[in-house]
Amino acid sequence: MNQKSLWLMLLTGIGLTQPALAQPAITQVYTDFAGSLWTSSTASNNPTHPNNSHNLLGFTHNSTTYSTGANDAMLTSNAVVFTPLNFSSFSIPGNSINTTTGGSTYIGVGLNYGGGPGNVLPIPVVNDMAEYLTDGANGLNLGTGVFNIPASKITYNVSGFSLGAVGDGIPDVVFTQIGTPPASANDTIMFLDINGNLVGNYIVGNVSTIPVVAQTEWKFYTPTDPPVYTSLGSPDRDLRMVAFDLSDFGLTTLSLPTITQFVHKVSGESDQAFLSHNTASFISGPGLFAALPVTLTSFTAEKINQAAQLTWTVADAHQFSHFELERQTNTSKTFSPIASIDYQNNQTKYTYTDRTLSNSRNLYRLKLTDQDGSFSYSKVVVIDAAIPATISITPNPASHTLHITSAQTIQEATLYAMDGRQTAVPLSGLYETGTIDISALAPGMYTIHVVSENNSTVHQFNVTR
Repeated sequence: MNQKSLWLMLLTGIGLTQPALAQPAITQVYTDFAGSLWTSSTASNNPTHPNNSHNLLGFTHNSTTYSTGANDAMLTSNAVVFTPLNFSSFSIPGNSINTTTGGSTYIGVGLNYGGGPGNVLPIPVVNDMAEYLTDGANGLNLGTGVFNIPASKITYNVSGFSLGAVGDGIPDVVFTQIGTPPASANDTIMFLDINGNLVGNYIVGNVSTIPVVAQTEWKFYTPTDPPVYTSLGSPDRDLRMVAFDLSDFGLTTLSLPTITQFVHKVSGESDQAFLSHNTASFISGPGLFAALPVTLTSFTAEKINQAAQLTWTVADAHQFSHFELERQTNTSKTFSPIASIDYQNNQTKYTYTDRTLSNSRNLYRLKLTDQDGSFSYSKVVVIDAAIPATISITPNPASHTLHITSAQTIQEATLYAMDGRQTAVPLSGLYETGTIDISALAPGMYTIHVVSENNSTVHQFNVTR
């Protein structure tokens, strides 16, 4: 709710242009938790974790602190120096977010919400997820939200753009992430014209790499009618926030008058308290929910002889372009495209055979690309085609020298003491054989981790004198 991919952010805006943008992380937040000013930053997370509703009063972005207009008086009375702004969450009509029973979507509220932790009565939430994305002062409540918002496309009518807002460095859109999404949770935001054409570029990625600005405490409810309290382990969750200028979308003063819509494509695994905008930059109307251009219902990998057969099925496809199959191996470290498969109308099952398996672990994912160029990623599936490689460590016990022998080129050898400390020792060889001088090691047990071309192994040995 891995590889740098939205909100990844290393943020990449891709579309008509492909600007490389700096990470737009918000580095400090100010809220009214428990009726007093509370603050936390990426440099120093506050050890007090908010466990109830609290509104975003201000934030620091690119070394400047801005207010949100939720309670400027509290900031002023606590000697916070800020530039005054007014932010509001995007409006979502009540009961407009739908999810299937038994899914992984949850209404999240502060641990003490409703009078105390755990399953308090009466049930303190209602089965209306939209409410918890728009409640609080100006809709900026950081203590309520939705975890794993159902995959959907939310379209807002927008107008009244301020030409001076483009490129002024003042945040125009603020995005929250209140959980820890997987790297496949790639949300997309963009502006469109009246014909549904992309204006500028869209922004896509995953916020999991953005620094944590605070930790908060939550409890969860399955959105049935009535909602059901659901225990999901530790209440602690990370808060991350990012902010964007209109210029980050590739917008200009000439393109602003053509914009009529703001679109948020939700991956299905994002966790949000709210999505908000600077009301002086533009105004927005209520969001309209629709299905995503394609729903991936399954993605599997099977090893057949020395090839990988990748199979996936889709449903509810419309305005969808193509699938791009990507692979990563032990040696490549990043995903690279190996095939592009066009979407065929009414075809629900697709198969691709990769006959170029690497003799290692082969990781695959699908890049799902819409007609407007935006995309999301599937889960990762794995085929292990590693050739068994025997790695031997001799002698054991050893006194002065340790010998490593492998059927493949040795790439790395790391030595650890039993307390987990990495131990620096002279290492020579690193082809099919390697030698380690252990004469300086104190007697005792050690662990060595050896990585060869297609294998890795861990051995334990004893140093004696």
